[in-house]
Amino acid sequence: MIPDRRYYARGARAAVWENFKNNPLFDISTDHSTTYDEDDIVLPFADAIPWEEIGVFVAEEDVPKLDTMLTSIPPEVISRKRRLLANSYMK
Repeated sequence: MIPDRRYYARGARAAVWENFKNNPLFDISTDHSTTYDEDDIVLPFADAIPWEEIGVFVAEEDVPKLDTMLTSIPPEVISRKRRLLANSYMK
């Protein structure tokens, strides 16, 4: 079950910002649409891009470990995700 979208979006953004604002591995912008928390969050091109296969989904409580989680993804998994994304893009 997905939490209330306003709480989820604000909480996730704030957690990422607080944990990684000074980390050079992350390029984080504080700019966002003024209606960001009013719109339903729908991943773009969901009918063409297999987000579940190419994405890395992280629970809000795991955000403090995001850098460790991302850097521990094996290179072959990253390559597979990139190929899937490229194949989706080329369709």
